[in-house]
Amino acid sequence: MKIVADYSHQKEILKKKEGNKVYCTVDGIKQEVVYTRYDDNQDEFYENVRATKERRLRLQQELEATPSTTISKTEIEFVTTTNPNGTTTTTEVITKVFPVFSFSYSGLVKKSTNNRVTSWISSLGAYVLSQSTEAKKPYIGYEGSGVVNKSAINFDTNEPTFMSFDRTVTLSGDFTLLIYFKPIRYDGLQKYKRIFGKSDDANMFLSIGERDEKSYRLQFTSSNKVEVDISSGYWNMESQKVMLTLVRKGSNLIIRENQVEVYNGTVSTDDFVFDQVGRAGTEETLGVTLNANVYHLGSYKGAIVKNLLDLEKAIITNADKANPDKI
Repeated sequence: MKIVADYSHQKEILKKKEGNKVYCTVDGIKQEVVYTRYDDNQDEFYENVRATKERRLRLQQELEATPSTTISKTEIEFVTTTNPNGTTTTTEVITKVFPVFSFSYSGLVKKSTNNRVTSWISSLGAYVLSQSTEAKKPYIGYEGSGVVNKSAINFDTNEPTFMSFDRTVTLSGDFTLLIYFKPIRYDGLQKYKRIFGKSDDANMFLSIGERDEKSYRLQFTSSNKVEVDISSGYWNMESQKVMLTLVRKGSNLIIRENQVEVYNGTVSTDDFVFDQVGRAGTEETLGVTLNANVYHLGSYKGAIVKNLLDLEKAIITNADKANPDKI
């Protein structure tokens, strides 16, 4: 069999893919700029240097300017101790903080034929969220109006919808949690927004609006919890996205709302354990599950302080690229 290939358009294809050749002037003569390459047989040959296409250059610049949410962070802390003779010693402590999971609306989301989320895979590959019951699967975009990997994940308390981790998440010691979402009212109020919960323990969860004059609640048991006070009524962040961040370092907890600290105080050092998103325990009463469009769910094994603002900005920047909400 004789195979005939047409290579007549290869130069044009290469030009469109890689960009134009780069030239320089040597002794007044225009010359192509080349560099040395080696093939699989280690034979030397020359290749043209080509200008980076504008679109590729823009993408490269965006990547360089936006911190990754799926790589470890280096935290530097200076610790000062007092010596027996009264002098002090300052030591630089460098800690690597590694991600536990990172779920983004913009990738690794699989949908059903009804535009509902069948599975949501962490970009680290470590965890998977799934829901097998069609009526309990979150939507792609508000009530299924979105496009997969381009629209937020819509958890709807009217169904209600929730997702389960493929295995239990246990956050011991220091940790960081990052959630970016747009809350949606139910029955005129923003309450009972269960974000993370434990299927076999209704008293272990992270939630918003469990009662009036309170916003965020991190609960380990019915009597062991932290809750943020607000001035009056139920928490209300209607029509805007919320960057919620929790950082536990030792027995201290910092809670940030849209990059502003709203709580800084004592917290339990018990493990925070959960295995589902959108539900606490097995309660599925209408109005007591998560009702929101979710863009990002992330966790780190360690306290992020130095890199926190940049990390929050990276999450927000990525979410701003999503298709507009149709609420």
